[in-house]
Amino acid sequence: MIKILFCVNKLSIGGVERRLSQLMVGLYKLRTYSLHCIVNNNERLLDPELGNYVNIITINPQTQKEVIVEQYKKVICDIKPDIVHCWTMSQCEIINALEQQFRSNFIYICGAVNSAYKYAINSHRYLLMKDCLKKADIILSNSDAGIKAKHIPLEKSLVIKNGYNFERLDFIDNSHLDENIKTQMSNYENIILMACRICMEKDIQMGSVAKPCV
Repeated sequence: MIKILFCVNKLSIGGVERRLSQLMVGLYKLRTYSLHCIVNNNERLLDPELGNYVNIITINPQTQKEVIVEQYKKVICDIKPDIVHCWTMSQCEIINALEQQFRSNFIYICGAVNSAYKYAINSHRYLLMKDCLKKADIILSNSDAGIKAKHIPLEKSLVIKNGYNFERLDFIDNSHLDENIKTQMSNYENIILMACRICMEKDIQMGSVAKPCV
């Protein structure tokens, strides 16, 4: 059975958290993976059922970096994962700090490239990403623009676009919708709505394709 250790700040509300939660649910259903996840805080889980099939390990981030690195090393030694998948730059920084001999025992995935935002040259995050480029085995993103903006080598990059779990629609209560809106929407066979923060860094093609709602 393949052991995967995920590393993320939290598993509550947020795009990254939903993507990771859905991934872990899907992997669990395959019954071929042993799933573990390091978090800074597990007080509120996006999916309360996660704890039933994922080993959630809490590490307090409010300590010295050297202490946190040692805590991560202990977890990795205990679990002996085949894959370590970091979801934010703070976790990547910790894995980057591991000595190469120790780090070579697992496949290291940096999954912190989520947008085309360009870090200021020589900023802390810029230097972290350079370290990831050198030490990570795979740079995983949900954005082609993010890979391009951060100059990720194609041979080391992988892009998996966001999916959508349509089962979530079963729980939506639309009884509060304005009748006028319902009438207008009934004129179309298929309607796709999106609610998000729209910005240039998110790789959303606009212009003639879509008109913003007001």
